[in-house]
Amino acid sequence: MEALTGSSSAEGAFISDALIDDETTVNLSRFYEGSLGGAGRSFRGIALDVLEMEGGHLASVPLSSDGRYLGALVIVWSEDRPLDNLQKQSVQMLADQVAVALQSILTREEKEENFIGILRALTRAIDAKSQWTLGHSERVADTAILLGQRLLMEEEELRLLRIAAILHDVGKIGINETILDKPGKLEPLEYETMRKHPQVGAEILQGIRSFEPIVPAVRSHHERWDGQGYPEGLAGEAIPLWARIIAVADVWDAITDDRPYRLAFEESEALAFMEQQGGRMFDPRLIRIFRELGLRSRSASKVSLPPP
Repeated sequence: MEALTGSSSAEGAFISDALIDDETTVNLSRFYEGSLGGAGRSFRGIALDVLEMEGGHLASVPLSSDGRYLGALVIVWSEDRPLDNLQKQSVQMLADQVAVALQSILTREEKEENFIGILRALTRAIDAKSQWTLGHSERVADTAILLGQRLLMEEEELRLLRIAAILHDVGKIGINETILDKPGKLEPLEYETMRKHPQVGAEILQGIRSFEPIVPAVRSHHERWDGQGYPEGLAGEAIPLWARIIAVADVWDAITDDRPYRLAFEESEALAFMEQQGGRMFDPRLIRIFRELGLRSRSASKVSLPPP
């Protein structure tokens, strides 16, 4: 039987067999509170569950890979017998496999986070190409997430939705600032160039495996509920849901901010415009949810809306 004290080192202690009693439970709580940033509370709960079964044993193995401490594998059982040598070896082998899997997950997540950081910086650079769109993509992402949460999306869906919203205008990377900042009406060729950015953005992202799920959202964020959008003229629920969400967030940010060809809409008029476009530009269900969010305009400028 091995004793456990609150001063034990998280990275080195292999508790091959310890009897769980009141003192051990307290020590374990201190041990994990210090080493795992708060996990001690949950572990204490597990240990107390075992105590209610009139005692128990545990095995704890640190999880590490390439010198990096990842956590601990803790096995608790209520039978009144310790582990034999073969079982201890099995626990150690399991811990090694878990550590390798965790390291793989963390490495993949870190690589993706680094890549997202690069793309986020790229998107900010694109937004910054025009003084009128600085911070636009981040704001669109924030609004899109609020809508996604109201739709009770799972965490992974929300993560991908945020990435799609941040990168929705990545296809503008090759558009000249003279077009982006033009104060008047675009010429037909300029307008056609602008209309290509959703498809260009999709082509940029579709070669990246982890971003494959967001490609349809980037490609379709300028489609309209009534089928009058681009690039494919999709209508209704044929438009991917994430694209429909981004469309609402995108237009809201655009009309509540100044542009080279107009001032920002006054808040009440902007809200009225969004509601008018439910069933035209936007999924009407999303507009009902959008209205419930109670978002505020970024600008107090007042200007009359053009007819819908």
